[in-house]
Amino acid sequence: MSTTNILNSLVSSLSAAAQASAQSEKKGGTSKEAVDIFKSALEDALDTLSKTTSTPAATSSSTAATATADTAATEKASGNVDYFSKFAKAKLNPNYQTPDYLKQNGFVLDMNKERLNQFLNDNPQYGADFLNITNGGLSKFSTDGSSLVKTDVSALATADRQYFQKNVSELLAYESFGMDPTLAHRAYVTGERAPAGNTMTSYLQTHKWTADGPVESDNAQYYASAKPIGINGVASVLVAGQSSKSGENTTGTA
Repeated sequence: MSTTNILNSLVSSLSAAAQASAQSEKKGGTSKEAVDIFKSALEDALDTLSKTTSTPAATSSSTAATATADTAATEKASGNVDYFSKFAKAKLNPNYQTPDYLKQNGFVLDMNKERLNQFLNDNPQYGADFLNITNGGLSKFSTDGSSLVKTDVSALATADRQYFQKNVSELLAYESFGMDPTLAHRAYVTGERAPAGNTMTSYLQTHKWTADGPVESDNAQYYASAKPIGINGVASVLVAGQSSKSGENTTGTA
């Protein structure tokens, strides 16, 4: 109904009410009865006016919400979400900790827009987690580095395995220097010296611990090329260039 029609209807209603109240008084009705007739008609007219004029606003709001939802759905379906911009405007949770999948891909030191968007669009399980972070949530994936471990911890002696499961940061530090973690830990704990002609660093990078003692091993090369398998031996972090859409194992560690 147009505004003109609404006003015309209101005028007609009030005119009819005025006539009804006048006739009521002529027939012996009290002035109060006449006022009540007019008041009732006025309230009905205003109620109609209120409902009619509020409908377009409600419809507009509903349409806007639907459009927003459709845009979000289209954005996700197209795999073209601008995660970088969302993070730039985010208000992070005070308890936020960087998830391992960002650490693994160097996004902590260099959050390159194109690389970040490509990686998260290729791996929607991380993309959804990242959006949750930008909305003040916490990551559902590992944040303590445990999913970045490259050493097969399950193959270590029980004491060594239990030690590194409780000291993940130390394990990762040894790996980052290309050292065999078990040999390095034993050497630093016992104060063992490197064989003559070797520095301790080169010794730990070129030897690994076995049940029969140290043997030669190119640890630096191994850790430089190995993929993370996680502290529990379950691959859980993809690197840039990999995609869960191609069937890669992307199981997260909460």
